[in-house]
Amino acid sequence: VLDWLNVIGGVQYNKPEEISGDYSPRLALIAQLNDNWSSKILYGKAFREASGVERFLNIPSIIVGDESLSPETIETFDFQIIRTDENSSLAATYFHSEHEDIIARVGASPLRISNTGGITYDGIELEGRMQINEKWQVIGNLSYQRNDNDSGMDGVTYAPDWMTKAGVSYDSLDGIKWSVFNSYFSESTLQ
Repeated sequence: VLDWLNVIGGVQYNKPEEISGDYSPRLALIAQLNDNWSSKILYGKAFREASGVERFLNIPSIIVGDESLSPETIETFDFQIIRTDENSSLAATYFHSEHEDIIARVGASPLRISNTGGITYDGIELEGRMQINEKWQVIGNLSYQRNDNDSGMDGVTYAPDWMTKAGVSYDSLDGIKWSVFNSYFSESTLQ
């Protein structure tokens, strides 16, 4: 659109058998603010139809599928700001996702597969890279996310709230890159 602004868009139409169709749009605004700073605003919607097992499986007293399952959808908004120079980069990202009509197993005997409502996710991520010299590089990221369901309950997934990863990378003379990383995941709120 402008020398400093790119606009990218698309749309996908999904029409499973026996279910009404739906559009999945995507839009990205990517701005180069100056030589070192850029930002991205992204929006996307995705779609997942229930599998044949989820729809048609029927093992009496064990598990029962549902032919009328609605597709799952997720809409995500991301905002990212990035600073780069010759030897380093640092990015901060905020994301917000709305996951609807989640397909899950519920109940006891028999388990029933059904649409169980929605979950909202919010989070931030910091990621960086620094080139120490021609051979050595330090890389890391830190992310935090929270989620809640339609009933207002917090921490309703097995995903940890905190995740971090850090490491070093070495470029050898023979073209092989050697890396060592350490990752940390906080305990899930669900046990």
